[in-house]
Amino acid sequence: MLDPEGVPVKRNFIHLDDLLSAIIAALHNPEASHQETFNVCMDEPVDYRAVGQYLATSRNLPTVEVATEFHSTWLDNSKAKFLLGWRPRVDLHTLIDRAWDYQRAEEDPRTIWYPG
Repeated sequence: MLDPEGVPVKRNFIHLDDLLSAIIAALHNPEASHQETFNVCMDEPVDYRAVGQYLATSRNLPTVEVATEFHSTWLDNSKAKFLLGWRPRVDLHTLIDRAWDYQRAEEDPRTIWYPG
């Protein structure tokens, strides 16, 4: 995914495990978290070109560049680190591997709530 200038887009992601650990950290620190807003995300945004390169290397998949109107973002998670003692644990390669390798259990059928 490329921005309007042809530069790979970088966007913030968080794995569910890290999100849950941040919520638990906030619950365990009520004085620090009361009426506060925190950015909880990976330390660096996901670079879409890096994702393509990793999938090409690790899974022998081809990549395609897609021009978009979107721009990069970079959230600062240092407030959550400082006030809650929270740290993200899932890095880029682990995030990709967990998403790619996920298989739904046979007894857990997929329900499509909104087909659009």
